[in-house]
Amino acid sequence: MTSASSASKPVASAFPARSGEEWEAWFRRLSAELDTMEADTDSIVTDDRAVIGNDVGYSVLELTQTLAIGDRAATFDCIATIVWKLTPLGWRRARWHGSPIRADVPDGFGPAAR
Repeated sequence: MTSASSASKPVASAFPARSGEEWEAWFRRLSAELDTMEADTDSIVTDDRAVIGNDVGYSVLELTQTLAIGDRAATFDCIATIVWKLTPLGWRRARWHGSPIRADVPDGFGPAAR
């Protein structure tokens, strides 16, 4: 992720997306920035668990995300929790939260490393 003030280096930052529209707008901006950087990304789910009740459930995903620019890559271990609610239209995501657990970012990583 980058900020406007440091477009040449990926910068991790928190963003409180409070609606699907905010999340989609943020993700579209991020995708455009990654395209500009000619970056490749990947996510691998390393563990998943779920608990389902009568009208609420939750799932927890552990994943490793990779950001590659040129021949260098950074990896990020993350955990995501999703709360589900049963509605008249079926199961719908009620809340989502993701947290970084660990990052492995090589020195000098970023677009300038290409």
